[in-house]
Amino acid sequence: MINTITEVGRMESKPKLGYLGLGLMGSQMTKRLIKKGYQVTGFDPDPDKMIGAVAIGVIAAASPAEVTRASDIVQACVINTPALTEAMFGPNGIVEGGGADKIFLDHSTTIADKTRELAARLRTETGMRWVDAPVSGGPPAAETGELAIMVGGNDDDVIRVQPVLDTLGHNTHMGPLGTGQVTKMVNQVLVLNNFTLLAE
Repeated sequence: MINTITEVGRMESKPKLGYLGLGLMGSQMTKRLIKKGYQVTGFDPDPDKMIGAVAIGVIAAASPAEVTRASDIVQACVINTPALTEAMFGPNGIVEGGGADKIFLDHSTTIADKTRELAARLRTETGMRWVDAPVSGGPPAAETGELAIMVGGNDDDVIRVQPVLDTLGHNTHMGPLGTGQVTKMVNQVLVLNNFTLLAE
């Protein structure tokens, strides 16, 4: 009983997390977070992915808005900028559940200028802050907490999400909002150039 109470206390001391996008990366990142004692509420439009997420301990939500209402920090790892925009401002989107006491932590790989634009809109409409934190490394690295994470955002906002980032991997604060995405783009270009050189 003592161990159980201790574990409950640890979970209650951690922020409640939300997660949007429970595919190959999202499922392994949430698995890692749950293993380390975080409560994670999640949503994915694919019912099969939701079933898989629930099986590893994710609390199912019916929409991004519901995820946001249940969470202190809302994370996302979605396929592209349009998908992220839909999750933010579409029907039952994050904006409908947001508030100034919450923060958005984006692991998706998107366009830096669009990140800044969406973040400004989110803050205007809800008061929520935004940290961009795209990741490098595949699902195995996500599961073991060995991702490389490139972080952009206000110092205070990054400090707030730091324990979550530390759980997921090795992270570097690159600078203001959007610099995480810029760094990820540079990284992808370098990788592509290396592949091109090898092919030649």
